[in-house]
Amino acid sequence: MLRLPLFVVVLIVSGCFSKTQLLAQDTTASKTTLLSMDLDRRLQTYRSVYDFKKGEVIASIGAGSGYNEIVYSLMADSLSFYLQDIDVAGLDIHVLESNVQQIYQRAGRTYCNTTFLTIRGSETNTNLPAQLFDKIIAEHSLHEFTRPSEMLQSIRANLKPGGSFFVEELIAKRPNRTHPVCHKTFFTEKTLHALLDANGFRLVNKTAISQKMGGGVVFQYQLR
Repeated sequence: MLRLPLFVVVLIVSGCFSKTQLLAQDTTASKTTLLSMDLDRRLQTYRSVYDFKKGEVIASIGAGSGYNEIVYSLMADSLSFYLQDIDVAGLDIHVLESNVQQIYQRAGRTYCNTTFLTIRGSETNTNLPAQLFDKIIAEHSLHEFTRPSEMLQSIRANLKPGGSFFVEELIAKRPNRTHPVCHKTFFTEKTLHALLDANGFRLVNKTAISQKMGGGVVFQYQLR
């Protein structure tokens, strides 16, 4: 049995993939096209939202397998991505390596200079380093937090001064609406901003995401 420590480092720095490594497990033309279309749409949609810059250090809270973050790594050179989750299954190094190879192949890249690190957190602590991150993202995960205030205080401690916390959520127009899958309560804009404000964050930007990419809203916060 593989025991996953808090910090599992996957270094993919200045790495070139051989033709053998780049063989996709999914070889059907239709699925390849769909994956490529999703990749292109995600890059086009989120490039201006996150505006990643060369050399930035980024964390993703509730990253799962890291698919989205691998796509985002195509946006700028020499990024460092900390992929954080409480679900051990989502932190499988071999899955991460396979996803990097497949996504970079779809993008026509044979070279990756991003560093990926996987971190197992808890319900109250990200277990991420203090004041390290230029940007922290939480995509469709904040509404699932069982101890949101404790987690937000942990995220505060992880951000560099001047850093940004991006929260993407499906926003309910009426209170007490629940997610059909996880059955957690959706945020309204009012309840989301109240939670972030109570934990020392201020809203600096808001971007609506197209229905083709899920129809959520990305809110950018910084420390007050």
